[in-house]
Amino acid sequence: YQRRVRGVFGWKGLSFDLAEIIKNKASWRKLCTETKENIDKELLKMENKETALRFVIPRYELLSEESLEHIQRTFNFPVVIKPIFGAGKIGVKKICSFSELMKHFEENKLKPKPFGDFLVEEYFEGSEVDIDMLVQDNELKFACISDNFPALGDNFMEAGGQIPATLISGEEKEALLCMAKEFSKCGLRSGCLHFEARCRKRREDNQNGQQYFVVEVMAIELNLRIGGAEVFSFVLSAHRVNLVRESVRIALGFPVQLPSSTPANFSAARASYKVENGKFFEERSSSALFCCSTNFQASRSGYFSCARFPPDLLREANLQELVIFCAPGLNIQAPPEGNSYLGWMVASGSTAEEAVSNLQRFSSQITFGIVDQWSQQPSSADLPFKFPFSFFNC
Repeated sequence: YQRRVRGVFGWKGLSFDLAEIIKNKASWRKLCTETKENIDKELLKMENKETALRFVIPRYELLSEESLEHIQRTFNFPVVIKPIFGAGKIGVKKICSFSELMKHFEENKLKPKPFGDFLVEEYFEGSEVDIDMLVQDNELKFACISDNFPALGDNFMEAGGQIPATLISGEEKEALLCMAKEFSKCGLRSGCLHFEARCRKRREDNQNGQQYFVVEVMAIELNLRIGGAEVFSFVLSAHRVNLVRESVRIALGFPVQLPSSTPANFSAARASYKVENGKFFEERSSSALFCCSTNFQASRSGYFSCARFPPDLLREANLQELVIFCAPGLNIQAPPEGNSYLGWMVASGSTAEEAVSNLQRFSSQITFGIVDQWSQQPSSADLPFKFPFSFFNC
């Protein structure tokens, strides 16, 4: 409704019509197809003799009785099946064979579909990343890339990540930023955006038998909002950019304010990207940190009772954020019954390795209580904290 009101009065913000297209995963794929020509042109300008850059759109189809034969004949497995609406990996699953897809279809065809029909698309193997962006008047002003750690299971349960991205190559970063910049021109107008994408780098032989690299990028989805969970603390800690403050400035029509330039000898691997006149400039505040995160997941199903950790944990300088969003008595479902998250943690360091080490040390101090019956609730005297619980130190 906010986007619709902004459209009626001409206020700053995101396009309501485009928001309707993007939140539907089927029409989002059509938008990717319409934008592909522009992205391909820009990627071609960036290519060299050693590396080719490509924007990939996976083959996709709405799942129905009529489309099954076409999917069997033309699709390469594995595939990913997802409802056309919704978020948080709800209903998303990797399917490795057509017989498995048929089984899924038969089991679900008569069930209610609260998130719409299912979309089937070929699975793109590669590293998953997030791109957080600030767009003002259809111009990309800021972007930063973070790595996602490999997802857990066929339901793509998120396991955390790290920022700045260090698990992908420089060519992959350039291709991802090029893709993001072209999407920012497609009528989004103004706002803070959270892009989810995959990328990969592999070798191929040319006609002369000489090897060269091929970098491929694929857009998973575009969220017309600030990224959830640890994204805010990630970007603030790693790049000193406050996405909430800048979103407000954009909404009020004020120019985006980014940190001052980083000294020239500062590590380029730690850079975020300011955009001026269509060109990317690596920038990073000297006070910024490397960060990594983990998502807490239940080891078994039951009822959330409590979380225990030493109070001194909150005095750790490199603990950036700790969130446990479960209330006592909440029903928790672990695979295969479900995929319940319990919360997340963000740790920092002066290097990526130090951040990972700190995260491992901090997370090992937390234990979760999951009970079979809610009557087993521990007394309040045993718990130094109330839940849900959040701690922020950015």
